[in-house]
Amino acid sequence: MTYQTALPWAGDAVDPACPTALHSAPLWQDHPLFEGLTEAELTLVTRYFTAETLSPGEVLQAMDRSHGHIGIVLEGALREDANSNVSETNLLGLVFAGGLLCPTGPRLPRFAETALCDTEVWICPADEFPALAGQIPRLALNLVTETQRRLNEAMALYQLRGCMTAMERVAGLISVFSSRQGHPETISLFLSRQDLGALAALTPETVSRQIKTLERDGILSLASPSRLAIRDHARLRAATGVGAFTALAA
Repeated sequence: MTYQTALPWAGDAVDPACPTALHSAPLWQDHPLFEGLTEAELTLVTRYFTAETLSPGEVLQAMDRSHGHIGIVLEGALREDANSNVSETNLLGLVFAGGLLCPTGPRLPRFAETALCDTEVWICPADEFPALAGQIPRLALNLVTETQRRLNEAMALYQLRGCMTAMERVAGLISVFSSRQGHPETISLFLSRQDLGALAALTPETVSRQIKTLERDGILSLASPSRLAIRDHARLRAATGVGAFTALAA
């Protein structure tokens, strides 16, 4: 039996809600982490959570086993890296607006979250969150639900790496980036070819070849090494092999 997890770009995948500046309430109140909270409970949240703004390349917070935070990205994007030693860094993934920051534990002794562009987060110290959740049980339930959503996305990416061709992996990552940025005409990849390869289990050279193929086929065009315009979203999604994967998983 094959365990089926919706790919992040599949039609039935659920994207995290991305707050917009059009809301009258503060952006964080629209996030699923705070769904179902009363006005009094939302007011209590502001005593524990604070907003922090980061410039490109700025690290949110160095964390170890005894420190960390619970939070969400309001605007912008963060990259998450695990550091096994001083010189070696392993890219875990990206968190775009609306996403939950990665929970940490003893298997991530050193962990860093770095802004890829102008970024705003809404965070609470991890050691203070239990006291808040004790007063707002719904908040603890929401955290579990959102963490499970992140785990499902991670499982989907592992399936991408194990069951798909190089083209399907690269097209899938580009489709994810486009979706998380609201499908603009031009998207930012943010990452080097080496980092993209780390996410897709491909060499940087293979990533470059697949992007050039998509460009040659008229599906996208490169505005710069890290920015590209998607000319045909339907063909890009077809290149992810969603239909073939669904048949395989069934």
